Amino acid sequence: MNRINFGRMSGTIVDVCRGHGTFLDRGELHQVVRFIQEGGLDRAREAQRQDLADERRRERVIARTQAGTDGTSSASTWNESAVTDLLAALLGRH
Repeated sequence: MNRINFGRMSGTIVDVCRGHGTFLDRGELHQVVRFIQEGGLDRAREAQRQDLADERRRERVIARTQAGTDGTSSASTWNESAVTDLLAALLGRH
């Protein structure tokens, strides 16, 4: 049995069993429904998309920095754009 935050951000902790399903305590169904009605799943999906985009951005920055260590000029790797991308990725912004 695992306890998870429904929708990763609802604040409602539900119990999930791989073999037997999801179990809700008293009041949790109401909280989950309210979260969904208030657009919580859409917000959770958008946050997940943003997390994936941030991760891709970090991977590109890392690839650029590694390209500078394989004998190519690191000066072209650490240009203003690369530094800006790195800072944006670290701060979670685009």
